[in-house]
Amino acid sequence: MTVFDNVRNRGPFAGMAGAIPYFPLCQDRTISEETERILDLIELLDRKTNWPASWPMGISGALEIGLTIAMDPALILLDEPTAGMSSTESREETVKLIEKVTKERRCSSWSTDMDVVFSIANGITVITTARSWRRAP
Repeated sequence: MTVFDNVRNRGPFAGMAGAIPYFPLCQDRTISEETERILDLIELLDRKTNWPASWPMGISGALEIGLTIAMDPALILLDEPTAGMSSTESREETVKLIEKVTKERRCSSWSTDMDVVFSIANGITVITTARSWRRAP
């Protein structure tokens, strides 16, 4: 599937346009517009017709964040968001994307990369043996 199809089919109306014979065209247009808005937010609009199978980790990570946003979650959970990224540039771009996306959404992230943690965190909780050990605002 293309990048556009991946994001479009992850949203709240996933697959409905093709599955329901009389799916209202206006809703289909709205879904497409929302898909393009998300692709623009994650800076992949210019790649919407590409197939992401062999993309580097940084770009794939952006798509994963876009797929998450398409589901309109109340909370975004990120597990090692920069893991596997080789270049500092990819990691910095991913951190900037996380900062941009989480301005309007709640986010919880865990990472062993303290540079990433301090870049995106508003507060930090250290958890050990299933208990909160230390908190910082």
